[in-house]
Amino acid sequence: MSSLRQAGIGWFAAAVVTFLAATVYVLVAIYTGSNLGDARDDTPLLLLGCAGIISLFGWWRDRARSSALAEEARQEQEKLESELRDRDKALNESRGQLESVREREAEQRRAQEHIESRLEEREKSLSRERYLRSRSEEAYQAEKDWRQQLNVELTRMYRERGSLADPGDIPSMVLRLTKTLLGAEKGLLLRRRNEDGDGKLDLVAAEGFESDPQDSAIVQRFAGEVVEHDRTVREENPAGKAGQSTQTDEEIENLVAIPIYLQEEFSDVVVCANNPDGFDDYDDEVLASVSDQAGAMLQNAQLQGELRASYLATVSVLADAVEVKDPLLREHSEDVFNYVTAVADRLELSQKRREELLFGSLLHDVGKIGISERILLKPADLTPEEFAVIKLHPHIGYRLVQQVPALRPIAPAILSHHERYDGGGYPSGLRGEEIPLEARIICVAELLQRDGRRSPVSRTYVTRRGVRRARASRGYAVRPRGSAHLRGGGPAQATRL
Repeated sequence: MSSLRQAGIGWFAAAVVTFLAATVYVLVAIYTGSNLGDARDDTPLLLLGCAGIISLFGWWRDRARSSALAEEARQEQEKLESELRDRDKALNESRGQLESVREREAEQRRAQEHIESRLEEREKSLSRERYLRSRSEEAYQAEKDWRQQLNVELTRMYRERGSLADPGDIPSMVLRLTKTLLGAEKGLLLRRRNEDGDGKLDLVAAEGFESDPQDSAIVQRFAGEVVEHDRTVREENPAGKAGQSTQTDEEIENLVAIPIYLQEEFSDVVVCANNPDGFDDYDDEVLASVSDQAGAMLQNAQLQGELRASYLATVSVLADAVEVKDPLLREHSEDVFNYVTAVADRLELSQKRREELLFGSLLHDVGKIGISERILLKPADLTPEEFAVIKLHPHIGYRLVQQVPALRPIAPAILSHHERYDGGGYPSGLRGEEIPLEARIICVAELLQRDGRRSPVSRTYVTRRGVRRARASRGYAVRPRGSAHLRGGGPAQATRL
């Protein structure tokens, strides 16, 4: 572009010089009086004119080329500016996308940090579980020689008592087993709760002491040392080393005090005393194993107590719901419960089966919660359709109690308490020994209660009449030669319900 501009200037300068030369030539010719019309004299002038024209043409051509190139340059510049704007726009979009990517990356980092935090918490939880598992395995190794005895005791207790039994005597069992395992003659279990506010550990259970060990200075001192130092304490002849002592202290020849933990928190102290060979032969690992096992048993007792309270609350709620549905049903259930209690005592059932039977008698009509009050409280006789609805209540009650794990054993009794020995009952038409014993007992109790509810005379007279009614029901409602307990038969005959 610069070279074209310079060439154009050159051509223009040549044209100007040529025309100046021609002008000078003409002026000289005029001044000298030369004849410009002579062809010979006009030749230089023609040459100068042609040269000027050529120079002007060259200048014009270069000017046109320069303009064309300038236009091309302008268009190219506009194109470049457009491309530059497009690139700036693309760059801004890229920056926006980059910012969005950075925001997503930040969110991902935050999510990753959250996940890592959760993983760290999970790892801590797993570490704790591994620690507890390790402790459990160590305890198992330390107690493997007498684990079977503990399991036998626990199995026997739960088999006889059931899940609804009161776990209040488990601390005494824990103390008795610990005392036996350590070969001690005496023992007591102290709790840290200080419920009486005297600043001392509370006595929960005691065995083998001739006097009350509650105020034993030695026991409280060593138990306090266990609490303070969080370790097992052994001592030989503690009474001789003590200052003032009680009568209980005089009974103690040697002792070991062991801390017990519930869920990794200090809870109790078990003190075993008077091993003829002393307690030095038991190393800390064995005593720690005893502590862990005792803690586990007490923890199970605590959980069982909470579970029992929950189940009893469930039973109470269901009973209240029945009463709300029909107030007479509560009275009916209580009367049946009283009759069943008498029968259960006469049959000498196990504690577990007895409690299941009693709860079954309380809740045998719980299915009527699902029956309309219009039918339940109808004063007139029921129509066949209404009675068909009433007959649904065993199934409804069965499904209700099946939702509570501890009440599932009584579900068959609730389902079958309207079955009859001859197969004429409902809902399944069971007959004979197909009917569960608990259902048969509740059936007889209902026969007794029905007469008691309808009669205004004394309970004794009503009960006797109910017995006669039950005996009259032999063969279709109860076993033909059953109900022996109703006429004074013993447990052997009573099982023939």
